Amino acid sequence: MQFISTIDVHQALERVAPTDIAVAFLGADWSDYIDANRLEQIVVSPNLGTNPKALRELIRVLKGWSKVHLLRTLHSKIYVGKDAGAFGSFNLSERGINPEHQEEFGALVTGVQEVEFLRSEVDRLRQLADSRLGTDESKNEALVRLEREDNLAKARQTTGYVEGPGSQSTLRNFDMLTDRDFLIVLWHDADLRPNTESIQKQAPDLIVADIEADRTPHFAVIPSDAEIYAPGTPVLLWKSKKCGNPTITPFPKWMVIDHVIDEGCKFDDFPEYTTLVTGIEMKGRLAPPFELGNKDEAARNALRHLLSQDEFSAFRLAAGDTKPYSLRSAIPLTKELIRRAKAAIDGA
Repeated sequence: MQFISTIDVHQALERVAPTDIAVAFLGADWSDYIDANRLEQIVVSPNLGTNPKALRELIRVLKGWSKVHLLRTLHSKIYVGKDAGAFGSFNLSERGINPEHQEEFGALVTGVQEVEFLRSEVDRLRQLADSRLGTDESKNEALVRLEREDNLAKARQTTGYVEGPGSQSTLRNFDMLTDRDFLIVLWHDADLRPNTESIQKQAPDLIVADIEADRTPHFAVIPSDAEIYAPGTPVLLWKSKKCGNPTITPFPKWMVIDHVIDEGCKFDDFPEYTTLVTGIEMKGRLAPPFELGNKDEAARNALRHLLSQDEFSAFRLAAGDTKPYSLRSAIPLTKELIRRAKAAIDGA
């Protein structure tokens, strides 16, 4: 056994050439340090500290969850190859492996018994992970939950967020894991009046004047829909025409939900909409699920066309509709909407 410190970690991992890994946190630059083609199994913690975009990229590269296992209580850092292994304090991230960041310590082992002991420990952790999150559906839900927690940590600048956003995603390479990876809200202009008393009581960090001046992204929903809008969830906000179809301009924007405020607003013409949803614009390191900016005309056109079709009418509310709108019937259609939009782009 050879002890290794900060400057030795990268070289040690090259010597190990890992096939079996158990690490608490996965960073944005994981592929700089391991060869995914060698991987047989990897166990990762789906808690704050793991970069969710990096985890999405890992399951994309490995073509699914079969080799990727999630364990919330994981704190180990173990790397095992054919005839060598390493363990210590270093996560699979730039901050854990690049000597310019943190001080790390561990050991490199080459003895047959030592290597097999480490491999058996990764096997044990994988079995434990599968006993708790053993299905693709449960892993998808855990990843989406991590994305929400990560969004909130970055939006509110709290602790837990470790690295950069990872690769920027386009609609073409975005995979919808659950019905609620993100929400689509088509909105109309309306005379919304914030309820200052409710806002100050439930979200004292919000500035009411910023809501009134549209500096804080926001929209109103019916109270029975409030649980749909979980804090941390990305929302694609798209202005709609009077008929309910999305507009060509302005472009849609992304926000991440920050607060859901009961009795947070009032409308003279629409008294049913009393729950106020506020958010923070997704840009910079608070990266959206996929980009829809100036360079993504094909993606915008595909989504706008589909959202205007009868089969996706559940997303729309015409200006003259008097029945209170609920997003519930639209949510199960989101996966198919994204699948069809991606197919349209690939076929263009």
